[in-house]
Amino acid sequence: MFGNLQGWIISAVMLLATAGTLVVLAQPPKESVPNNTVPLAFKPIQLPVSADAVEPAPTADCDAAEPYREAIDLYLQDPAPYQGGARADLPERRGVTLILDGAKCARMHLFETNPTQAIGYGAKPWMEAIMNLGQATNNAGLWLRNDHPDDALKYFVATFELGRKLFEERVSWDEVSRGMSLMTAAAEQMTELANRNHDGPRVDMLQKFAQKVNQYHTDLQDKVASPLGNPVESYAAQYSGDVFAAAKNVNVERPWRVAAILHLGHYRWNVADGNKGDQIWAPKELDALDKSPDPKNQDIAIKTAIHEAQNLTLDQQRMTGGG
Repeated sequence: MFGNLQGWIISAVMLLATAGTLVVLAQPPKESVPNNTVPLAFKPIQLPVSADAVEPAPTADCDAAEPYREAIDLYLQDPAPYQGGARADLPERRGVTLILDGAKCARMHLFETNPTQAIGYGAKPWMEAIMNLGQATNNAGLWLRNDHPDDALKYFVATFELGRKLFEERVSWDEVSRGMSLMTAAAEQMTELANRNHDGPRVDMLQKFAQKVNQYHTDLQDKVASPLGNPVESYAAQYSGDVFAAAKNVNVERPWRVAAILHLGHYRWNVADGNKGDQIWAPKELDALDKSPDPKNQDIAIKTAIHEAQNLTLDQQRMTGGG
């Protein structure tokens, strides 16, 4: 009888072990866990040298989005006059003078009121247009620099202010990145004017601004934007846990959350080998974010990124290079 009892116990243990194994196997794979591979994503985006050191912030009670939007419309209708290098006609081009008009305004809500022009998987014609208009404004200053340096400075300042406004609105990384590029380009030209005026302290300050902001720009691109935004999973899979973490963390800066949320859209279609759980959990996390009552998840840029990610098609996925 004791032998039978021992057999029953062994059988029960084996049954429980088998059942436990089946339960484990039946559990869906989990999403990747964060491992702090993108620490800069969880820190504030802040210029290493204040933009106010280059140029005091404008104070006029207006929204630069109005003249900038008109300039964008003009550019999209006929981009050719604004392309190329410095030319005599640039200073008087309407699109360029509108950039000067916007420079005096204390605020800008350009892409916040048109978030799909900055957020998504396809081409961004507005973003390309405003960047090219900024470059054209800088080129107008270059044309005037030798013979009319005081007039040239107005165009460099307008370029700088456009860059500052893009940086400060920061709907997406693309906007932040282009803003820093325009600020440093303008600061470099201001340095040349300061050199000609033998203003050593201003030269030193402008050079410091351009060098430090350029380095910061590179660091953000290499250490945050590329890991969070690259759709090629053979590279990006090592960061997948931090992609989920950045997407869900309401205290992360908006450009990084947008990039991470858009990456979750890629996971709906493609993940690296061994990351099957990410494909299962990405749609669930997107749905949770979409339904979240947290005001920071109701931000128009975040909502736009969520909806873009939820609606990414397989054809769009293939066009982005994500497989």
